[in-house]
Amino acid sequence: HDDGGWNDDGGDWDDDWEDFDFCNQFEAEECEMMPFCELTEEGCILSENGFDDGGHDGGHDDGGWNDDGGDWDDDWDDHFIECEDFDGDECDEIPFCEWTDAGCLESEYGWCDDDENDWGDGHDGMWDFDFSFCYELDAEACDIVPFCSWDIAENICGINQWGWGDSNNGFSFGNGDWNWNEGGFDLGDINVDSQINVVDIVKQVNFILEEELPNDFEKWASDLNIDELINVVDVVNLVNTILNARIDYGHSTATLKGSNLITDGSIGAIQFDGKLLSTLNGADNLYTKNGKTVIINILGSLETSCFELSDDSKNIMVVASSGDEVSISTIEEFSLLANYPNPFNPSTTISYGVDMDAIVNVSIYNVYGQLVETLVNEYKKAGIHTMVWNAENHANGMYILKLNSPYTSEVKKITLLK
Repeated sequence: HDDGGWNDDGGDWDDDWEDFDFCNQFEAEECEMMPFCELTEEGCILSENGFDDGGHDGGHDDGGWNDDGGDWDDDWDDHFIECEDFDGDECDEIPFCEWTDAGCLESEYGWCDDDENDWGDGHDGMWDFDFSFCYELDAEACDIVPFCSWDIAENICGINQWGWGDSNNGFSFGNGDWNWNEGGFDLGDINVDSQINVVDIVKQVNFILEEELPNDFEKWASDLNIDELINVVDVVNLVNTILNARIDYGHSTATLKGSNLITDGSIGAIQFDGKLLSTLNGADNLYTKNGKTVIINILGSLETSCFELSDDSKNIMVVASSGDEVSISTIEEFSLLANYPNPFNPSTTISYGVDMDAIVNVSIYNVYGQLVETLVNEYKKAGIHTMVWNAENHANGMYILKLNSPYTSEVKKITLLK
């Protein structure tokens, strides 16, 4: 680490690395051994690899020095500038060195904060937060703060390097190809506040609606089923995480007739491109933006079962409260859908599809063929319709549900079990 004559000008450091062109004194073999020199047709000259305009503001780019094609061993510490070789004036000009009572030393965190005289100033504000506070924390506090990590060997809290990577605005937290889980982060904690709650659900919904563009970390933290997509499957899984609900909700179905969507069973969320034309029940929440719609209930299950969608709706996704996507069947003809629940006590929801405008009759019969109750007997428009039959005043047993129109009829067995 001979200074090669760098300091022959009496220590008058003038911010220009090209003034220290000591490379021209070396022969070809010696030139190739020097990390800051390169051999050209003009002889051995100061290398521009890893520097911006010959200055030292680009010194953090290895410029290819650290690749396996040369004689270097992937260890900058063995070949790079040693800060202790410089005096006070020179030390202040090296971005990765700092002057201390012990002389010029390598900076511990000048790369990761935006304090005065560090990288954050003069670099278009690429560092937008001062993480140097990590060095002031004890072990317990260090484990709590997601940006800090405890160095067992040094017995000190340092800056967690997971999460720093290239973005459109330079280096910023959340970008880069990192193993976030090993970095101490949790799936679902999208806003990195060490809590998983409704705030994180809102972030997921905003990403689905394209209200926000997630960075690399937010994509990872939002994708709870790890399929590299962010959709209502992830929202329902996050709701279940918050509610600590991993129970068997039973079978769920979804049926589409024209622009009407009918669901049976416990549904956690719905997502589609288009608009919802009907209203929602209870605590169901509607979010719509940029031609996209999301319907969720943070209590885990939608209270609405019939949805009228705009005619141009597409890419419909229905997710059961269990977190599983539900296949959507399509009604192309007059038919009874499965009632839910069945068996039931004392009421059940009955849905049916009408493929054209007509007089419709829906009635309940006992096993002897005797009429028990007429539920519908009126003109209905084409589409899917629902109703609730309350059998509180009827006896236990099996009943026949019959759907009639002038053109066809259909029956299903249903069971009242008190």
